Amino acid sequence: MFGLDYILSPYGKDKFISDQLGKKAIMIPGNNNKFENLFTWEDINHLTEFGQTANHSARLVLEKNDLGPNQFPRQSHWINEGASYVINHLQTKDPVVDRFARILSAELNSTININTYISAKSKQAFDTHYDRHDVFILQIYGSKDWAVFKPTIKHPLECMPNLKEPPESDPYVECTLSPGDMLYIPRGHWHHALASNSTVHLTVGLSAKSPVDFLSWFLSQELLNDENMRESFPLADSAMFMGSRSTE
Repeated sequence: MFGLDYILSPYGKDKFISDQLGKKAIMIPGNNNKFENLFTWEDINHLTEFGQTANHSARLVLEKNDLGPNQFPRQSHWINEGASYVINHLQTKDPVVDRFARILSAELNSTININTYISAKSKQAFDTHYDRHDVFILQIYGSKDWAVFKPTIKHPLECMPNLKEPPESDPYVECTLSPGDMLYIPRGHWHHALASNSTVHLTVGLSAKSPVDFLSWFLSQELLNDENMRESFPLADSAMFMGSRSTE
């Protein structure tokens, strides 16, 4: 139930993998109840009521500014004012979302992280940006407007710094997500979103492995087996990495 077919339906998985995955964004319409059993308002209320959204895993963001954890007791007020309430690592807090993440991770052989975004008014929480991992946006409630732009750097890795300047070109995907709709955005593709009304969506982050990951692992294993590479640098050489210290 909770694999890639579940996310993509009614779009074909093979066609998605050949035409879209890692290449270009796509919006796939779905029926209203497609994701309703995955995460509900009751689940949201349970998490917030029983304090399962610890400060380090939740954020309140208003007009691109983080309000800070001291405003959590007033979260209802700020959400009504247009803030977005973000719960990170949702798979560690909800058993159904955890099952969904585990099934998807096994199928795609990738690390999966899921965040949820709760908004009430037409406010843009985040600047135009790109992620260093692929994302599937699953619309649960309400509607949200999205724009996706071509990448200025292809296939960025988590170890690479983020570029700050978005492209000057027009978006190549503009869409409004309604309940049951899904938007896929490859890593490196700039995007932004604006809530049309009260809205909840899940962002499913897909961290796939690259040749760089394999080579880093392979080289580290080979070097670990070489006793000369495990030996400490001579003190004089170590100073080159630490920088010279003034004795004045």
